[in-house]
Amino acid sequence: MSRFIYKEDKNMESDKMEKEKLYKYIRGEVSWDEKREITRWLEADPEHMKEYLTLRKLHDLSLWHEKKEEVSSMRNSAGTIKKVVLECLKIAAIVVITLVGIKYYSFSKDNEYQTYYTPEGQRAELQLSDGTRVWLNANSRLTYPVRFGAKNRIVTLEGEAFFSVTRNESNPFIVQAKGYNVEVLGTEFNVIAYNHSDFFETSLLKGEVMVTTPSRERVALKPKMRVYSKDGKNYKGMIANIDHFMWKDGIMSFNHETVNEIFAKLELYYNIKIEVYNKELLNYKFTGKFRTIDGVEHILKVLQLRHRFTYQNVVDKKIIIIK
Repeated sequence: MSRFIYKEDKNMESDKMEKEKLYKYIRGEVSWDEKREITRWLEADPEHMKEYLTLRKLHDLSLWHEKKEEVSSMRNSAGTIKKVVLECLKIAAIVVITLVGIKYYSFSKDNEYQTYYTPEGQRAELQLSDGTRVWLNANSRLTYPVRFGAKNRIVTLEGEAFFSVTRNESNPFIVQAKGYNVEVLGTEFNVIAYNHSDFFETSLLKGEVMVTTPSRERVALKPKMRVYSKDGKNYKGMIANIDHFMWKDGIMSFNHETVNEIFAKLELYYNIKIEVYNKELLNYKFTGKFRTIDGVEHILKVLQLRHRFTYQNVVDKKIIIIK
């Protein structure tokens, strides 16, 4: 559940909120004024949020039971049941493929390589042959040998990944991305290197890493530090938002970030293009958390609670136009 900080309009309604009004909010049937009223009520007390989450779960369960009743009504025909089961199996297979990503192989003279890809809006976890664990964020690709060599362990990344590297003093682990080399022995760190963005970042949580830039500059990092690129230059500093790495658990966290920064991340994660005509909107800042599976439109609807804007989703071109 997304959580936003509101500083204005502190005159809250009483602690009681009509359940029917909350159900209308969940179904998206409330007015702008009602949205703001309910949002302020949710922010006023953690117990309010618990009540809302309980009602939301009940609403989801009611939808599930409706689906079950639809299936039950078809049980009179054995042939129909067989079709239903087959369709469910097809859906389940699609879901599994989407959740775990797409794996394919390539070969060189010396080794066999695997490439693992996660589609937009999804994430995946995998374990390499040396025991290293890797979490791949949405729209990301990792290429790695089936078996690492004796001298080094090299992988190639396009996108974002979190690494928990198995320590091996004689065999360094190297992530190659956008002309950067991130070299470690055993540590936990995060790398952002989407090809369709100029941005690069390595953030260190545990251990030590050595980052070599495209200009061959070497930057050593200690825990809670990062190296990142901006406007063609590289910088070193502290991690800005430690909750960002909750993406491994399917949570997108924004900490006092501008709408412009939020939209840039949505474009990367969901492989979409967002065009904004209301440029003033881009400067507003938000703090909140979203579940990746809720999708772009859910995030936009929550942002609408704070500032009024409209958007049009152009499905074929994957463009969202905001006015």
